[in-house]
Amino acid sequence: MAQLNKANSYFDQYEYIKAIPLYRKIVKQDSNLKALQRLADCYRLLKDYKNAEEIYDKVIQRSEADPINFFFYGLALKNNSKIQEAKVVFQKYSSLVPNDKISMVSLKSCDDIKIWMTRPLRFEVKNEKDLNSPAAEFCPVYY
Repeated sequence: MAQLNKANSYFDQYEYIKAIPLYRKIVKQDSNLKALQRLADCYRLLKDYKNAEEIYDKVIQRSEADPINFFFYGLALKNNSKIQEAKVVFQKYSSLVPNDKISMVSLKSCDDIKIWMTRPLRFEVKNEKDLNSPAAEFCPVYY
């Protein structure tokens, strides 16, 4: 219980990296659904969609899982280029939460991706070696 409280505290403070090992240990010892969902959320929020997909798959196998987990599982699948599987999961989410507009948009995005992938590229992005370095430069400021 103390370990779960500590993991939840890290999660609530957006320290997902610190929360992950604790949630993994809890899930390994116990089939705690809340810890499993939080573990999947940590991976999703860190954009580790490979691990998020794996854990959300386990979450949605549980009958008492919140329907939003189907949506998040669909997002993980879509980010892992599993578009057809994502569409199936988004359809399931849409059936569970019929009035959620985001499910309709997500379903449409799966069809749109197929269209976008067939179109030829209109431009090519290249790294400008004189400007860019290996560091993140999305917000240069004087320091």
